[in-house]
Amino acid sequence: QDRSLPQAELDRKLSEADAILAPYRNHVGSSGALYIAAAYRKPVITQNTGLVGRQVEQYRLCEAINTADPVSIAQAIERVADGLLSGNGTLNGMDDSFIAGQGRMPFARAVYAHLG
Repeated sequence: QDRSLPQAELDRKLSEADAILAPYRNHVGSSGALYIAAAYRKPVITQNTGLVGRQVEQYRLCEAINTADPVSIAQAIERVADGLLSGNGTLNGMDDSFIAGQGRMPFARAVYAHLG
């Protein structure tokens, strides 16, 4: 069924999820899915290229893989299920600075700091 989820339902589903799969292919920018996954402390499996791939590796958000290869996706899901999830489905080892540096205030502080 193609529909938008009310925020409460989306929150519930994300809280219950074991991981987030965002199989971008050659996406060059950032991704809201990464921020949502990090906010819920869920591991994310996504592309190993572009800014998304770099952010996943830099902030240890989980697995950056070749998303054009179905076998790579399946193997990443198995690795996440076997070793990177704690008992309650949250991400171990995530660098909290990824989510802490987002939003209006960190951005404004960075601009003001640069302006002196």
